Order: sequence, then C-alpha cells, then structure tokens
Amino acid sequence: MIKGIQKSNRRAFTIMEIVIASTVMGIGVLGVFNYQYYAVAHANPAQIEVKASKIGQLILEDWKETGGSTGFDPSLLQIGITRDVDEYKVTMDDVTFFLKLSSKDRAQDLVSRTTIRQINVMVKWRKDYADVPVNSDYLSYSMSTYVRVDRSGG
Repeated sequence: MIKGIQKSNRRAFTIMEIVIASTVMGIGVLGVFNYQYYAVAHANPAQIEVKASKIGQLILEDWKETGGSTGFDPSLLQIGITRDVDEYKVTMDDVTFFLKLSSKDRAQDLVSRTTIRQINVMVKWRKDYADVPVNSDYLSYSMSTYVRVDRSGG
C-alpha cells in the first residue's frame, strides 16, 4: 500500500444520499395519501349510483310483471314510494330519488294481437341529496326493457 493513502472500510450514507432517499420516499407517501383521498371521495357517489340502479331495476321488474301496463303505479307497491305530481319519490339512507316512468309501443302484430312496448325508468337525484324536486343540478340513471303486451295484459 502506498504511504499516506489509506483505504477506508467504513460504509456509511452521505447527507446527500439521505436527502434524496427521503425526498423519493416522501413523494411516494404523498401519492398513496392522494390516491386514498380520491378513493374515499368517490366511494359515496358510487354507492348512491348503485342504490339508484337497484331502485330502477326493482321498478322495471315489477312493471314487467304487469305486462307493461300503462296504468302501472309504483306507489301501490307499499315500499315507501310516493307520487309527486308527474313523477314518484322514494328516500333511502337519507337520499331522495325521483322516478320518472315512460312507455312507448314499438311494434304491433294485428293477427296475434300482440304489441311490443318499451318501458323506461329514470332514477334522478340531486347532487346535494336534497329532498326537493330535481332541477338542472341532478344525476340520473336510466333503464329500459321491452315487454310483450297481448290480449291478457298491459
């Protein structure tokens, strides 16, 4: 070995390495917290949309059982749905949903006296979840299906 030059066996981190590692770790942790914040923030609206789809499906299935009757009234189902002028209203978990029903005959066969009718259910709710009629500040979920209306129903 050359005199005056000593080889160091000491293995240690420099201040610069510690600062860089801390910065990279901090950015990673901030990313995780940001992701968690947005996941929690979007969980409630997603749950409300699922409730709206279940309400729509329930109404649509009950309406289908009547053969798509134009006189179908979901307030008679005795599940908390009330009639509100030209639409219906139901409250679940402090969120009020407004239901709009519509139907339209799409095709007819005069020989068999059968009509194909499209039935639609639109479920709307306010962004602020208020219990007042829906205006332009609402979200909605729509479902539709077709039923066969023959001489026995509809």
